Amino acid sequence: MTWLWKEIEEDWLAGSALAQPPEVIVEAFERVEAHFGRPWIEASRMHEGGIGPARGTAPTLNIVTLGRQLAILEHVDDCGGRGSRISGYGETWSRGRMWR
Repeated sequence: MTWLWKEIEEDWLAGSALAQPPEVIVEAFERVEAHFGRPWIEASRMHEGGIGPARGTAPTLNIVTLGRQLAILEHVDDCGGRGSRISGYGETWSRGRMWR
């Protein structure tokens, strides 16, 4: 499924803004979805206990940052074997321990 800027702007940013052009933000969301899937993206902004999705700059920036990191890894021939296993780190990355 393709991400639309309007969806990110209204549902994710909810009145906040990032210092990135919309096309960069949309591209990052699409890249993360390609690696982890849309359900993972949506789950990444849920509060502990599954209470409502977080909105604003923090959850949006998390996805944009991950998308940009994935873009870098996609251009590395051998990232220590991590590139081929990256999709298995979705849960771990969301807790800040991806590269242990």
